[in-house]
Amino acid sequence: MKKPSNQVFILVKSLDSHEKTFIKRCLHKESKSSINEDLFDYLCSQSEYNENKMLLSVKKIKKSTVKHCKQNIFDFILKSLELYYAGSTTEQKLNRALFQVRMLKKKKMFSKANKLILSSIEIAEKSGHFLLQLQFIAEQQLLEIESENIADYEQFFLKNSFAKEKLLNSYINAQQNQEKIHLLRRLNIKDGCYPENEKHQITKKINSDIILKSNSNETRNTFIVLQENFIEYYCLLLLNEYSKSKECFKRYLNLYERFNEKIENPEEYLWHLHVGITISIFTDDKNLLWELDKKADNLLTALQVKYKNTEVLVNYIIVKNNVIAFLTHDEDFQEASIRSESLKSVILTTKVKPSIRKIFLANLCQTYLCNGETRKALQCYNLLNNNHEYQNIRNDIDPGMNVLGLAIFFELDSHENIESLVRSCKRKIDFKLQSKIYHHLISFFSEAIKTNEKPKLKLLFEDILQKINSIETSDSESVFFLENTLIGAWLRKKFKFLV
Repeated sequence: MKKPSNQVFILVKSLDSHEKTFIKRCLHKESKSSINEDLFDYLCSQSEYNENKMLLSVKKIKKSTVKHCKQNIFDFILKSLELYYAGSTTEQKLNRALFQVRMLKKKKMFSKANKLILSSIEIAEKSGHFLLQLQFIAEQQLLEIESENIADYEQFFLKNSFAKEKLLNSYINAQQNQEKIHLLRRLNIKDGCYPENEKHQITKKINSDIILKSNSNETRNTFIVLQENFIEYYCLLLLNEYSKSKECFKRYLNLYERFNEKIENPEEYLWHLHVGITISIFTDDKNLLWELDKKADNLLTALQVKYKNTEVLVNYIIVKNNVIAFLTHDEDFQEASIRSESLKSVILTTKVKPSIRKIFLANLCQTYLCNGETRKALQCYNLLNNNHEYQNIRNDIDPGMNVLGLAIFFELDSHENIESLVRSCKRKIDFKLQSKIYHHLISFFSEAIKTNEKPKLKLLFEDILQKINSIETSDSESVFFLENTLIGAWLRKKFKFLV
């Protein structure tokens, strides 16, 4: 038996509270929408889709009409969302202008139509909407014929032929760049670390292609230059060339803000701010950090309520989480702890992916540990280890959490837990594949619980800190582990008490 379609339920559950309120208002205005209204309210109240229960609850819907009713409400929601977000993007404005041009042409208002075409071509070119630009040029040519300006048509047609060819090339370049951007965004920052890694080779190839393009004498559209700047700064970040990446990022952000006088895609903008803060962490650039943090706050303050959707809030949370990570890197544990507490309630009540919550809780755990709040650190550690929703996601965080767990148990003088966790770590299938420093740290905690004598402990701490300080940049796995786990900060703090 064919399973009932649940697409309308998926669409309803994806709506945020402001979108739902607007749709309910639209439904209420519709005189014939009582079935739609009842169905919408019912779907909003459910946590999972069950068509049989729905038929029992919404009495006006019959089994014979359920498919039709679902399609009706689906179409109504999409139409309402279109109205809700009408004119919010350049693409929507250009499409509306294209419709107006055709209407003006129909009404024989050729001068007005031509004026609108010229301004729209300029906007389309600037914003990188090359296909829409082509459509406006096509309308312009038809306008010449309609207005019986035949004498100039041949010259006009020849001129536009060259423009069209150039536009098609720009469109192809933009699409190729977009494919590269999508590919790069799917790579984890850690993926670029390993020279033998296939993803590392992909990044190097993309970067070399972009350098060749940017060094050519070809005149390129600003939108394409912006794409190339993004590809360049992100490739350099993936390849661990942090200083170069920072300079490219600054250039990119400056161009992005000039290009987008009004930030049309706040989610994308916040994502770039988050990556910029990651770069500021790797380059220890406080000025850049606070500049980007302020930009994120200003954006959210200025943003209309309807644009503060889940995706925007999630990216804002990621920005703030990265700021906390920087403060912990900078060993400002008290400020990191204060900011973590204020962000904690937001992240636990906002609909975010478990992977994002896992990253936050891992950061929070090390913040509490380094700030001397061991019991709170233990709560975070237990929450991550005992909650099934954090299992088998972002497994790259797990080795760092193991080491933080050992440090927490060391603070609590819980030798049995350290021994148990060490055994568990060594039993893992991928234990041998972990970084060199990870193995050193496991050995350090194994030895540290065997003595309570201060001189011996001091020697053990000296030894592990020396091993951390002697890690070479070529050992990218160990470097990445230390940059993300910050166990070094806790070790240095403990060592000061032993000296």
